[in-house]
Amino acid sequence: MATTPKATVQVQGLQLTGAQPIKPYRAKTARALYWASISLQLAAGAVPTATIATAWLAAPPSTPRNGKLAGRAEPAAGWFAYFVRQGVCKYVTLKVAAK
Repeated sequence: MATTPKATVQVQGLQLTGAQPIKPYRAKTARALYWASISLQLAAGAVPTATIATAWLAAPPSTPRNGKLAGRAEPAAGWFAYFVRQGVCKYVTLKVAAK
């Protein structure tokens, strides 16, 4: 019996560049907590950005104490862009099996 090939789609993902932050992030700050989370998720290789964003929404590494986002997760896109600007991550295209 022949199996049909699974369709693949291209999605945007993140990958570590191997670089470290220029200065270590101060302990227990939002930057340090988000960096620890993203570096842990990307340690095994590139991961789709949607997967990381979903994980952060389920259990945010840090939440603002005041302002309009108080007690909620910050938008993941802002952290992705920040780490890419810092040179510690880069955007890549991944091929994943379609569901």
